[in-house]
Amino acid sequence: MKFLERLEDIIPMVMMVIMFVVLLIQTFFRYVLSNSLLWPEEVARYAFIALVYLGAGAAAREGRHLEISVAKSFFGEKVRRVIVVISSVLTVVFCALMAVWGFDMAMFVKESGQLSASIPVPTYIFYLPIFIGMVWMGLRTITYAHRVLKSDDQGK
Repeated sequence: MKFLERLEDIIPMVMMVIMFVVLLIQTFFRYVLSNSLLWPEEVARYAFIALVYLGAGAAAREGRHLEISVAKSFFGEKVRRVIVVISSVLTVVFCALMAVWGFDMAMFVKESGQLSASIPVPTYIFYLPIFIGMVWMGLRTITYAHRVLKSDDQGK
């Protein structure tokens, strides 16, 4: 499990580095050499999409997604447990719907044979992070909720 945690931390960092380097190259070419490249903006866009979706699982692992923390702290432990359960169920349902949509979309684009506009890569590859990220975030949400509820049970 430690390997997967490292991987889910490293992949978003790699995507961020790719975005930075590619946009730095584009800036250099555009403003210093007065010759814009076609591919950097597309690569940066796809790296950002991968960063968001593949990083969502790491945020869920840490419980860093948006939540109603005021209500959790204001109403006490019983309400806190209910909020954790409700928000986790809603998040998992959302992740499942998005994963199905992401997979369907990736397969639809794969069947069309569409290539990226400026780089010769099949476009369906850029839809896969939606599917992978939503499955991973759903699983991480379940483990986070289990960990929170288990720690509450042991605390009493």
